[in-house]
This record gives sequence, structure tokens and C-alpha cells, in this order.
Amino acid sequence: PEDGWRVEPARPPEWDLRVVAAAGGGGAPVRPAVQVFRAADGWAVRFGRGRPRPLPRWEAAWRPRGVALDLGTTTLVVSLLDLSSGERLAVGSGRNPQTRFGHDVVSRILVGSRPEGLRALRDAVRSAVRDLVAGCCRRAGVEPEEILEMVVGGNTTMLHLAVGEDPSPLGHAPFRHRLRTGTARSLRPWGLGANPAARLYLPPVAHAFVGSDVTVGLWITGFFRARRPELFLDVGTNGEVGLTTGARRLVTSAAAGPAFEGMGIRFGMRAAAGAIERVGWDGRDLAVEVIGRGPARGICGSGLLDAVAVLLDRGVIDTRGRMLRPGEYAGPAALRDRLGEYEGKPAVHLADGVFLTQADVRQVQLAKGAIRAAVDCLLDAAGLGPGDLGRVVLAGGFGLHLWPGGLERIGLLPPGLADRVEFAGNTSQGGCEALLRDAGARGRLRRAVRSLEHLGLAGLPAFRDRFMAAMRFPPVEGGTLNCRES
Repeated sequence: PEDGWRVEPARPPEWDLRVVAAAGGGGAPVRPAVQVFRAADGWAVRFGRGRPRPLPRWEAAWRPRGVALDLGTTTLVVSLLDLSSGERLAVGSGRNPQTRFGHDVVSRILVGSRPEGLRALRDAVRSAVRDLVAGCCRRAGVEPEEILEMVVGGNTTMLHLAVGEDPSPLGHAPFRHRLRTGTARSLRPWGLGANPAARLYLPPVAHAFVGSDVTVGLWITGFFRARRPELFLDVGTNGEVGLTTGARRLVTSAAAGPAFEGMGIRFGMRAAAGAIERVGWDGRDLAVEVIGRGPARGICGSGLLDAVAVLLDRGVIDTRGRMLRPGEYAGPAALRDRLGEYEGKPAVHLADGVFLTQADVRQVQLAKGAIRAAVDCLLDAAGLGPGDLGRVVLAGGFGLHLWPGGLERIGLLPPGLADRVEFAGNTSQGGCEALLRDAGARGRLRRAVRSLEHLGLAGLPAFRDRFMAAMRFPPVEGGTLNCRES
């Protein structure tokens, strides 16, 4: 299976795709969200379960295509699908160029609250998406005019900015959004060169701070079907968390920041060639793994969390997050030789020209503290403890490379949950693809989203205390080291 999907043949003549989600979806044949067929006077298109409508621009050699867009605060991911077969034809990714206006949604809300700022943000992201879609079409040998629909998963702020909707109501109480989601509109303003009849579909959002990236992720991971307590974590810039008791479904978000995606880190980078993706302990020294097996150019999110976890266990970083200097450290000589300074501050030498700095550790503390505090507050609201959870679903593009023990070691997860972690990968992308593959999923998703309860952390007296406590790292218990071994 690829990314959790199994494709099996179904009976002809109409469609030949049967898709079963790894998270537990049914095995019934799936009708693609867009269908093209010959009509008496030319070509016709049917979107979802709607009535057929004329399709003026179409060639007999073309096939209906769809685009799934994960519109992240930091990263953009585009995939191109053949809607007749459900096959993924190409994938492209890159930085969200809106980062130059600010790394977090609050900064972008401020910029986007002015008409000229909103235009700049909208045009920047559309230009980047246009380039990614064009690249996918080239690699797949597809004409852009074969594209008939794009489905977008993103947080509520990113959706506002991408469609050119004023985001200012998201920046102050009562934090209401004006965006109509769960609906379709013309794709033409995006300038992708898609078919003139192409549509843009925005899946439903749950709240001003819980967007369609989360709702589609909850959908494909089986959150809405769970009968026992489960936790869903989208470890990205905005740190969304979902908790189901089987009867109640709670969601919230915490401003984790972009550290887990390599931003705001001195030598941070995307998970691409040259990025340190894993850091372990070989019994004498750090063992570093680099994507592509070439020289290290920086460190991505998974490598960052590994490095902090290993250095905590080796005593280089204390529970307050302070990094020891060479004269303070009495551990193995090889590791002591890595300790030094970078730009006058304590740092650990990971590879030639790549350091982990004291400031980087602080960014990890802020990010993991926000997510852990959100988890604790949701558990409190539901009257549950960590031991009640049957499963922890970890979503996010880099999640597949994470080490569950490291997440527990740094305190992002409560103790005892590492063996209950299931990595779901980029569920925003996968969820958007699922909505392209299944015409009936959209109505079911809209109904499911209505069952979500949003828990606002800003109004909780306990959140600040939880956050301050979660900033600290757990101590090594009983002298037992838990770091990833190579």
C-alpha cells in the first residue's frame, strides 16, 4: 500500500477503483468526486452527486485530473491525481512564500488585515501553488486543462489568505471566521491553467483555529468512528490536538511555532537532501544520519527532536533546557569534544558546519510545551488520564521519521504513551486526496464536523500553569537512559 491506501479492482463498466483507508474505512466501491462522460451534444461533467453539466472545453484523449493541496503555514504540498483510477501521478512541495511576512498566523493576520497586505499574501501563495502544479503536470505528462478540481486542506487563516478573504476577525475575540467552507467555487482566479470549468473545494473547518487540514485528517484516521478514547496530534506550526472519548469529540490548537518544520532553528531546514533526520547514540558518541547520505547542510524537525532527546539522556541538557559547557560536562570524551559555542552561546557540534544551539533548545521547549499543555487541558476537560488512551495518532509531514520514545523523552507526550503512537503521515494531504476519490465523503465529513467541540485554551486558567510546567524536560528516572541507539 502507498500512504495507507489499498487499490483493488472493482467490477466494470462504470469505475474500476476500490479504495480502503488504512484507518478503517469501508470496502465499498468509491465514486470519484468528478466524472467526465460523453453527452448527446458533446462532453459533460458531474461534480460529486450533482447533475451533469456541459463541459465546453474537453479533448477525447484527456482524463479528469484533480489536485490535492496541503496549504501549510510553513510548507506547501501538492499532489496530482487521475480521478478515473485514483492514482497519484506526481507530488511537489516547497516553502510557503508567505513566511517572509511572518512565521505564525498572528503575524499574517495583521498583514492581511490591510487590503494591500491581503493581496500580497494571496498572490504569493497562489504563485507558489501555480509553480508546484505546473511541475506536477510536466512530470506526469498531463495538460493543465485536464484539471477539474482542487481540494485544499489548511488552517482557517491560510484558507482566508489564499482566497483573498479578510482575516481580521480571526485576530480578536470572539474569533469568528467569514469563510464559507464545505462548498465549492471557481478555480479560475488561481491562474493554474486548469479547465475553465474547474472548481475549488474547501472542506469544512471546525473553528477559527481548527481548519480543514485537521478536519480531513480526523476523517481519514478514523477519529469520528472511534469507540474508545483516542488522541490526534497534528505536530505543525499551529499544533492542533483532537481528543475523542467515544462519546465526545474535543479539538483545540496551540501556537507551537515552526521549529518542528525546521524554521526558526539556526541550522534548520526542510526534510530534504542534506538534512540531519536522525540522531542516535552508538555507545560512545552521537550517530548522525543525513538524508541522501551526503554532507550535512542543516537539521530538519525529526533530527532536531532526536538530538534534544539524546542530549537530555546524556546529561548535556538539563531539565530546565540549559545546555552545559565543556568544563561542566563529565560524560564521554567524544561527546564532550562536541560541546562548545556558536556565536558566543553554548552549542553542540552535530556535523561539519552544523550546530545545535541553546536558542534552538528554547524553541523546542516552547513548541513542545504548547502542544503538551493542550493535550493536558483536553484530557482534563474530558475527565481522562493518559492511561485511558487506546491510541495516539501523530499527523504531520515529518511524523513518519520521528521516534516515539523521543517524543515521550522530551515531554511532548505524557509518560507511557510511546508504544501507543501510530504515525499517519501528512493527513491533510491524504484527506484531500480522499475527498477527490470519493464523491460521498464530503457530505459525511460535513455532518461529522458538526459533532466537534472546540476548547479555547486562552480562557482556561489552567493553561498557563500547564504550559509553564510543560516547558521543562522530564528528568532521567532511576538513571536509565532512553535515547535512540544506533
